[in-house]
Amino acid sequence: MNIIWNYIEPWIDRQKFAFTTFSVLAGCWFLYITITKNKVTSSSDLLSISGTMSRYSFIDGEKGTKRYYILLNEYPQTFQIPAEFLSFFAKEKFESDMQKGQELSLRISKFDEKKLGEPYSYIFIYELNKGSSSFLNSELTIKQENSYLFYYWGTGFIIAGLGFYLFKKRQLRRNQQV
Repeated sequence: MNIIWNYIEPWIDRQKFAFTTFSVLAGCWFLYITITKNKVTSSSDLLSISGTMSRYSFIDGEKGTKRYYILLNEYPQTFQIPAEFLSFFAKEKFESDMQKGQELSLRISKFDEKKLGEPYSYIFIYELNKGSSSFLNSELTIKQENSYLFYYWGTGFIIAGLGFYLFKKRQLRRNQQV
């Protein structure tokens, strides 16, 4: 058992390779969630639904966290505008134009259609309209959805971890030779 611990211990020791372990695992996680996610690639991957708004909640929390939710009377779940789409959302226009009980039209991913009957679930919104007024445009959100940013982040974390490993290994060899 001691032999196994001697092999594992350097990878979790802060003075040795803990940063490498964290970076490579974080990079693999970014790549995994990006690759396995059901992506909306075109407007044909979207499903249109409509309903009357019961309420909305726009939370701008501490440290930059933002949670924007919309609830419809006809559906038990919460519809959410993902954080990466908030730069395209016309929040002020929505707040001034919308009132409780008004009809809203949403476009969601077809992959989320099975969630439509499930209470306490969250469904991402790709487009949000009231009549001819548009608050969130699906052309922009689909483009954002298909961004390569998370591929870059994942690859960057892995490269940083491997680079740190090589640096630290060289440093440890020099210290052993002295």
